[in-house]
Amino acid sequence: MLFTSCGSMVSSKPCAGAPEGCGLLSVHAPDISVGQVCRSFESSVLFAECFAGEDNTCPLTDTCRLRGFINRAMEAFYHELDMVTLDDLVRGNCGLEANLKLAPQPPSICSETNQPGSAA
Repeated sequence: MLFTSCGSMVSSKPCAGAPEGCGLLSVHAPDISVGQVCRSFESSVLFAECFAGEDNTCPLTDTCRLRGFINRAMEAFYHELDMVTLDDLVRGNCGLEANLKLAPQPPSICSETNQPGSAA
């Protein structure tokens, strides 16, 4: 399995020029939130030592008030990312398509008016 940290969201298949295979979405893009993806990749990365549980050796843990604020801020951050899907990021994104050299999308989907910051 490629991208094992993504769990069941990504699978792999043999792919020319990629010895470890190519990643394929196992779930439809509209059903995958950016928050899910970030949590998958960052689940083993701690924001600070005080989040390390038994491995926490910070001498300030018993009196620190910052941890609760950081925890709420991280929850708010992921909440916002949960409201965005992979489909939101890629559908009609002509610039991304050009950068990745993806197959062209029909003009009705991929247009300059669909680009972030463009006047609608």
